[in-house]
Amino acid sequence: TDTENKPLLAAIWWDILMSEYRKKFAQYNKEVAGILVTHADIEDYPSRRSALQKTIFSAWNSGIIPIINENDALSVEELDALNRGWDNDQNALLIAKMLESRHIIFTTNTNGVYANPHDPTSRISEMKSHLLTPPYIQNLCGGKSTNGTGGMASKLQVAHQAWKHGISTHIGNGIDSGI
Repeated sequence: TDTENKPLLAAIWWDILMSEYRKKFAQYNKEVAGILVTHADIEDYPSRRSALQKTIFSAWNSGIIPIINENDALSVEELDALNRGWDNDQNALLIAKMLESRHIIFTTNTNGVYANPHDPTSRISEMKSHLLTPPYIQNLCGGKSTNGTGGMASKLQVAHQAWKHGISTHIGNGIDSGI
């Protein structure tokens, strides 16, 4: 079944993704380290959270850029139970809070949010996080991405939550924008 293949597909995808990150960052003489986490690693197990913090800070202090991703290969039950609502977007917020970060930067494969999804000139260039109520987000986004797991709605929900913790959120197109 599809659920049975998720761990294998996630493991294959992670290897491909990290290979791409290594190639891209090598152009700037930067190394990357892949760190796979689950929501439980961050929230439920203090020893894992501490190890995660140490690993991230160790990477940064060594000039290595940590690439952090949901450990889909090991967290199928967690992800299914959470209905994929707490994947990488939510983990980014949890990690930002854990590290006392001031910013979250999301890259996506879209050019942003549009007031009218059928009008490419209606792109909204800036939003105030405190105004991102669930009805407003639903009206703008209409739901999950067809390619990813959370889509722009998930990112905007995290932006609203991050704002409550004094964390600003920046969302940009990681494919076409030169990020």
